[in-house]
Amino acid sequence: MKTFLTSKIKWILSVSFLAGGSFTGTMAFFIQGTNFGYDQITLSAIVPPILVGSLSALAVTYFIFKNRFLLVTQLQSAKLEAAELEATVKARSFELSEQEKRFLDTIENLSASIILYDNNDQIVMCNSKAKVEIPQISNLLVPGTSAETIVRALEKNVLPPDENRDHETWVKQTMDNHRNVENTDEQLMIGGRWIQISRIRTHDGGTLVMRTDITEQKEVETAHRKSEERFRDFALSAVDRFWETDENHKYTYLSPPTSRFKGSPENFIGKTLWESLIGRTEPEILKNLKNVTEKCETFHGVHASWLGMDGEMRYAQFNGIAIFDDDENFKGYRGTTIDETELKSSEVEFIRARVEAETANKTKSEFLANMSHELRTPLNAIIGFSETLDQEIFGTLLNEKQREYVKDIHISGKHLLDLINEILDISTIEAGKLVLDETEVQIEPVIDAALRLTKPRAEQGGVELQFDLNGLCPAIRGDERRLKQIFVNLLSNAIKFTDEGGIVSVGIERGEDGSLAISVNDNGIGMNDDDILRALEKFGQGRSEKGTENEGTGLGLPLSKGLVEAHNGKMRIESSLGQGTTVSVLFPDERVSYQN
Repeated sequence: MKTFLTSKIKWILSVSFLAGGSFTGTMAFFIQGTNFGYDQITLSAIVPPILVGSLSALAVTYFIFKNRFLLVTQLQSAKLEAAELEATVKARSFELSEQEKRFLDTIENLSASIILYDNNDQIVMCNSKAKVEIPQISNLLVPGTSAETIVRALEKNVLPPDENRDHETWVKQTMDNHRNVENTDEQLMIGGRWIQISRIRTHDGGTLVMRTDITEQKEVETAHRKSEERFRDFALSAVDRFWETDENHKYTYLSPPTSRFKGSPENFIGKTLWESLIGRTEPEILKNLKNVTEKCETFHGVHASWLGMDGEMRYAQFNGIAIFDDDENFKGYRGTTIDETELKSSEVEFIRARVEAETANKTKSEFLANMSHELRTPLNAIIGFSETLDQEIFGTLLNEKQREYVKDIHISGKHLLDLINEILDISTIEAGKLVLDETEVQIEPVIDAALRLTKPRAEQGGVELQFDLNGLCPAIRGDERRLKQIFVNLLSNAIKFTDEGGIVSVGIERGEDGSLAISVNDNGIGMNDDDILRALEKFGQGRSEKGTENEGTGLGLPLSKGLVEAHNGKMRIESSLGQGTTVSVLFPDERVSYQN
């Protein structure tokens, strides 16, 4: 085997020797023949190249066979590296393709319009937003279109006509701006919308133009600016003071001085609410303000007083809203300081006036009560003696005129006594000295008694009386005499203002909460709102249809209202002119019981 390989190697070397000599000899022959002519070639001229070529070929062949295994290994390694490089290039190419796709998708989905020009001012790409935004030139927004073509189309088809605009001058200026731009932003009003145009110079000398509709942003900015202006105007015109603190309770803002708060904001910025009042108010007030604000909670109606810049005591109310961020961290307060100095002075004056009025009213009530007691004694005597004379107990009267006068004396005395009794009752209620003799009072007998007492007057005026229990048998915890007095007054009043042939009725209704409503209704002349207010005044009188004053003391409704309220009830009046009046007395459920 070794002998075979050796002979094979010898054969290859021999072939290499001959091939190398033949190649160099042939090349020498042609080169010399070309330069000197083929007839000048001698054997001595071509033998050296043949020997050199043979020996070179023999040396190269021997080197290859000598290092054939090393060369094969290197060749295989080179092939592997080439394969790995090819795989890397393919992977990188795919990655770049995916990135480009994602980039294009991102550009396509932007709300802004995008147009990319190369360094020759020709469109490289644009998104759909750009075509939709300016439909008049959408057919031109394709790769390869020049920026100048776009500008000319905009000037011709999009911009409103302008006699003062020179076509070529405008195109030239616009293109100069386009080519000379680095990175700029400008905001323009186009077609009633605010548009921000951004131009960015790319690394290869191209231009990226981005148009964004910022109308809503502008509107928000405008609204925010107006809100700030409005707040500033309010702060400047308000008599109260606005303020803001940080998370450490130190002032960061105070509204300008007002007519009531003279201190400059600079004197308070950086101080806490309580520190700003040190030395001018009581330590207890400072402590209270500190305790309230350090809770980091919203507070209202915290009152304080201090010595003002003018040397006068000031009174104010502090209100603060606690501010927190999205993570519920306390960020400070926004609040107001309301000056109450004048209110405090007015309050003192009001209290003084109220005390004086209450004292005067009490004095008046006591005077009326005392006078009523003093008047009742002689009136009872007059009534008694006139009744005795009328009955002729001590002898016959001489004539009819005497009898008439005696009756007048008796009627007038009783009327005056009723008036005095009502004045006494009103005075007792106003003085807060009315004492109710409370028992469980059945309502039906009370109203029956009131109807019997007022029936003669009703018959005299031709008025029909009605009473409907509505299937109820209620009882009220109250003073029976006072309850009867309420309904006698209401019935008398209704009869008085009802014409002949009219109807006065009493109705009962149970409320959903167990309360009781007793109403006295008439279809008389009725009242307007002013009449109702006057009827509820002491000594107020309603007027008849003819405009004349009706008889009576004018104390019936006010007295009834006071007696109802003494029973924890309410009285309600509903009336219309020419339609009649309904007076409802409402007793709360805790005073009412119902029998099955």
